[in-house]
Amino acid sequence: MKYDDFVYTRMMQAKKTKRLETMLRDAIRHFPELHGESISVGYTKRLGEAEIRRLLIRLNPRKLSYYVIGHELTHLVQGLKDRLGDHAIPKGEIACDIWTIARSDLFLDEPPGYLDVGRRVLLNWTSHRNRVRSLCIEAIEKRKIRRTYIQWLTAEIRSSSQ
Repeated sequence: MKYDDFVYTRMMQAKKTKRLETMLRDAIRHFPELHGESISVGYTKRLGEAEIRRLLIRLNPRKLSYYVIGHELTHLVQGLKDRLGDHAIPKGEIACDIWTIARSDLFLDEPPGYLDVGRRVLLNWTSHRNRVRSLCIEAIEKRKIRRTYIQWLTAEIRSSSQ
């Protein structure tokens, strides 16, 4: 698979835009685990969703962000647990947010939907997003020795935004 080869469902074929294609191409470059896979892209009225077994993500071209695309692609990587072994991303929405944010600053165009960053950070995301990303990267490292890494991360984000 080249970086920009996606298989669009019939519904998405009718709704896709150049912006969607460009954003998908930009995003997939940050997912080497998915290179060589045939990824289907479908339409949803929601923000996004993923079907791991079918390597399918569904997006809404009208409500598109790099964060949403990255989050759904991260779900696909979560499904590669057997292949990735120790480098696997744990299941769950919060873990998905953490690994998406840590992967690239491309995915910082909007705040995460599941990671509890607190109201202050949400209201001023552009001021806090780089710090949140740094803390997500640190949390992934901490997870190797501390299974309560999500609680640690949440506390750190909240204390750094005071």
